[in-house]
Amino acid sequence: MRQLFEFFEGHGFGKFKKIFCNFFLNKKITTAVFCIFVFLIIIFLRGKNSFTKDFILQAQDSFAKFGVGDGFPVKFDGNRVNLENFKSCDNDIFLLSETSFMCFNRFSKKVFSRPHGFSSPVLKVKNKYSLIYNLNESDYKINLRYREVCSQKLLENIISGDISGSGKYVFATNCKEFLSDLTVFDENFEKVFCYHFCDCFINNVAISEDSKTVAASGVLVNNGNFFSVIYVFDLKKEQPKAKFEYEDSLFLEVKFLKNSNVVGISDNMLTVIVPNSNKKTDYFYREKSLSCFDANSKGIAVCLKNDENSDCELILLNIDGLALKNIKVGTNVLRVSYGNNAIAILQEMSMCVYSPNGEKIKSFDVASDIKNISLISCKSIYLLGLHRVSKLDFK
Repeated sequence: MRQLFEFFEGHGFGKFKKIFCNFFLNKKITTAVFCIFVFLIIIFLRGKNSFTKDFILQAQDSFAKFGVGDGFPVKFDGNRVNLENFKSCDNDIFLLSETSFMCFNRFSKKVFSRPHGFSSPVLKVKNKYSLIYNLNESDYKINLRYREVCSQKLLENIISGDISGSGKYVFATNCKEFLSDLTVFDENFEKVFCYHFCDCFINNVAISEDSKTVAASGVLVNNGNFFSVIYVFDLKKEQPKAKFEYEDSLFLEVKFLKNSNVVGISDNMLTVIVPNSNKKTDYFYREKSLSCFDANSKGIAVCLKNDENSDCELILLNIDGLALKNIKVGTNVLRVSYGNNAIAILQEMSMCVYSPNGEKIKSFDVASDIKNISLISCKSIYLLGLHRVSKLDFK
């Protein structure tokens, strides 16, 4: 390349060198050239007979993801994003505002933005699939990577929903004949399982990563008394695989962990259910109140406090519900994000990152409008502000 430049300079083509350099120093052009080069290599390796419809769609998704924006922070479409509608997956950040569903890549490029038309939108993201539904209405949409592949309506209004990484999804809905219905659909949007609840109001559902098991929490009415309950269903069987009742608790969320255990987070305790052995482990907050929580495939993080002015405790539990670490983290903890190799907590105008063994890795000052965080890795994190998304890289 150097000899080429010297040749052109020696023959009066210095201007060509300048144009050539500017062309390849442009990040967007370089990225486009790289994508075309990779695509041509794939064509050569796979051969023309391997170009199925799925392969072409995957290639389109790959090209859509490539690119560089103008840098973080980026402004999102709409005026507000609810805290639960801010999700990171595979280095991308997905947001659901009151008007639009959108995605940015780690280089701040807006991969897509689509209006949804929902009055109370809720977002769920698992691997390459995302589900958005209209709470207390019947509408929902499903995205595969960056493409919308389904937009439908149910017969009844949606109470809660979830989707797995393989594309199966579950809804809890109102029902005219029963208190609640639980319905599971496969990746082709066909109904494959249904259960009617005669004495339970369901408020949360979750589906396992292998799409074989579903969990549901709700309020059970029994002889005039009210209990919280968690059901676990094997989709190959008609009746629940496990059922546990809890007094004086209201479950806020149910989730599946890596080993297909189910964690239920309530206002005064959490429980981890092992469906295969029909056993559970409870962890009570005692005199403390729940500030925030998060769970991933490796474990659970909960922040507890005695009162508004006292220091919070960050409790880390493993996938069997056993407490591993108890870390004092100061006052006013707003949010916690549990990544694979780090835990981040957001406080008023500050953020701290901890290792799984409780060691503080880093602390930062953040803007006063930051209201949610989502760890990408132990080195990067997305931050949700009032009208923008920021990204913070650290070591």
